[in-house]
Amino acid sequence: MKMNFQTARNGGIIFNPRVICFLVLWAHLLSGCNATEPTHSVALACEGVGIVLEEDEWQLASQHRETSMVDSEWHIPNAGSTSWSESLRLAAFNHRESKLPPPMEVMEGLRGLLRAQCPSLVWNVIELNEYDVVYESSFTVCRGHPPRHQIVRIFDGPVNRYKLTYQARLSNLPSRKRSAWIDRFKKAKPKRVDCGD
Repeated sequence: MKMNFQTARNGGIIFNPRVICFLVLWAHLLSGCNATEPTHSVALACEGVGIVLEEDEWQLASQHRETSMVDSEWHIPNAGSTSWSESLRLAAFNHRESKLPPPMEVMEGLRGLLRAQCPSLVWNVIELNEYDVVYESSFTVCRGHPPRHQIVRIFDGPVNRYKLTYQARLSNLPSRKRSAWIDRFKKAKPKRVDCGD
């Protein structure tokens, strides 16, 4: 592309309009190539975790904040309905201020509660260690609730305990979507954030 520069009477430079369009488009493409900042995140006590989402249809559904916890939830709404088809929930609990059981114990407690209510429950532990657990659960029948498939990661950072939950209102996620959510959650790392001090 030939860049035409002209000098204005006042000594300034006049750019050809095509050059300006090219420069704006180039800057936009460069900024898009580096879009790895979390689009959805939670932070508490100067530490936070975020998830990068390519889809832009997620809408904030609720936020709850207390001194030692924060919980945010986003939904993708069902077309023509007030209910949601997909849900993302990110929660942080300050484990320095709260005595929390290890992630594995939390998962086992949740499994026991769901198993008692949902006879069709399927549970799969994907990854497990002392400070980190990734699991999925699904059911077709559960006390009048629609079918659900969820992927959850519970893990400890230096300051906070995090619980990341993705849910879809169907009993079996397509394998590509399932893998993408597991990968997103595994990549989530706690980072120091600005406390505003």
